Amino acid sequence: PSISMLADDAAADAVLTEDALGAARGHVHVNAASLSPDTADLLAARAAAAGAGYVSAPVLGRYPVAAAGQLNILAAGDPAAIETARPALASLAARIWEFGAVPRTANIVKIAVNYDLIHAMQAIGESVALVERHGVEASAFVDLLTHSLFAAPAYSIYGDVIAQRRYSPPGFHMSLGFKDLRLAEAAAASVGLEMPTAAALHGVFERAIADPSLRDLDWSAIAEVTRSA
Repeated sequence: PSISMLADDAAADAVLTEDALGAARGHVHVNAASLSPDTADLLAARAAAAGAGYVSAPVLGRYPVAAAGQLNILAAGDPAAIETARPALASLAARIWEFGAVPRTANIVKIAVNYDLIHAMQAIGESVALVERHGVEASAFVDLLTHSLFAAPAYSIYGDVIAQRRYSPPGFHMSLGFKDLRLAEAAAASVGLEMPTAAALHGVFERAIADPSLRDLDWSAIAEVTRSA
């Protein structure tokens, strides 16, 4: 299979033309990007028109996780296409999570996971700001979190980054994080779902993007909007 992971919908639309997908005629294209479900529909249709299979397979994990072959991969598409892609995906994955035959489903799941991550980063930022204002060291507080009730990768990875303010070089750029939040908002709106905290998170990202000292950092630097206020 061929595999792509482009930054956003516009890049995927521009690069993965019907001609480009046609180069995979008789084969399978795996799209590992975090894209909107509508763009997944568009690209799957293009691939079908070009005679190629299409699998949405966005990933969970940063670069070191990928290099170690320990990604969690969220796969959706025709079962035969997934089987064709499986050996390539397995070389990168600790686990492949399958979500049915419709490619867009994997994109929805990835959007939802990233929405949870954004909440986690903002929660860490707010709680760190709270304890710091009362004289508690951020690193000591994060150590407590990650060795008790929140012993999970989202908190251990981002908690340490936030406590130490290690936002550069970015593992995931602020602008891409804001893009993923907007994808969640759009996905919710498309089914009439109200997500009450989304507007508050949107405002935090807007403030971070508007701040020259934050806009080019890792997306977890949204914590600084509260922490540095």
